[in-house]
Amino acid sequence: MTRHRGLQSLITSYSLGISLVLVFAIFVPSSARSQQPQINELAARVAEQLANTHENSVVVFDFVGPDQKSTALGSKIADDFSNALSKNSSFIVIDR
Repeated sequence: MTRHRGLQSLITSYSLGISLVLVFAIFVPSSARSQQPQINELAARVAEQLANTHENSVVVFDFVGPDQKSTALGSKIADDFSNALSKNSSFIVIDR
C-alpha cells in the first residue's frame, strides 16, 4: 500500500509539472502577441524621433530588470522592438 502511495505521489507530481508547462505554453505566447501592437506603436514613435536627429544607424540593447540584470524576457522584447524599429525607419538597425 505504501508503495502505491509513493507511485501515486510521483504521478501526481508529474501531472502537476506537465500542467504547469502546458499553461505557460498556452498563455505566454498569447500574452507576447498582445504586446506586439504596443511595441510596434512605440517603435514608430521612436523612429520618428530618431529621424529628426539625422542619425543613420541605431542599435537596440537588451532590456534589463529592476536589478539591472539581463533576462530572457528582456532579450525577447529587445528583439521584437529592434524588428519593429527596422520596419518603421529609414535608418539601419544594427544587430547586436
